[in-house]
Amino acid sequence: MEKTFVFCYFMNFDPAELKTLIPEQIEYWQHYAPENFIGGPFKDRSGGMLSFSAPDLDAATAICENDPFVKKGLVNQYWVKEWLVSHRR
Repeated sequence: MEKTFVFCYFMNFDPAELKTLIPEQIEYWQHYAPENFIGGPFKDRSGGMLSFSAPDLDAATAICENDPFVKKGLVNQYWVKEWLVSHRR
């Protein structure tokens, strides 16, 4: 059974680097977390948050560790947590 996870990350805002990596990140997440995926940047561009499904914490962590922003060194801090969703509309 798939579980819901949250990937919250903080980064150094580098507009030039982000311009090239945003399409890569979108494609990455469409491939690795196509179902129940939502995400986006914080308004101040200090980072972002994603919610997605994975079978377990190890799988979710591996997905996040391979995020293009993480792999290219733009992310300076992140965490991955299982989220027990109790309310949906």
